[in-house]
Amino acid sequence: MANMLFLLVSYIETVEGEDRIKSILELPTPTNIKSLRSVLGTVNYVRRFIPDLAAVTAPMVDLTKKDAVKKSVAKRWGPKHDETFAEVKRLLTNPPVLHFPDFSKEFVIHIDASEVGAGAFLAQQNCDDVNIVADFS
Repeated sequence: MANMLFLLVSYIETVEGEDRIKSILELPTPTNIKSLRSVLGTVNYVRRFIPDLAAVTAPMVDLTKKDAVKKSVAKRWGPKHDETFAEVKRLLTNPPVLHFPDFSKEFVIHIDASEVGAGAFLAQQNCDDVNIVADFS
């Protein structure tokens, strides 16, 4: 019974996951302030799962600032914004995997900050890999 339940939950997560990924990949490029804010709001909803998100989205956020809003988003959107939008889609469709902590192993904190954002993650060394236990950005 437990195996059947696991398979059912796995199937539902896979189907929902595929639909979610497809809808993210098909997101149109924002052409006005309303659609840009909508995209940023959606991204902001999952910010705690994506390290350094503030720095990644900074070029798009700059388009929403008070003085910038007076100008058309479509006219100011450039290659840098295309790259940012593509990176946001990539991050949303490939979320980082968080691991359960192993309290018998040493924890390591990684911290990074810049003018546009700050981030940190708690990790543990596991053979040749680093397992992220928690992150903040």
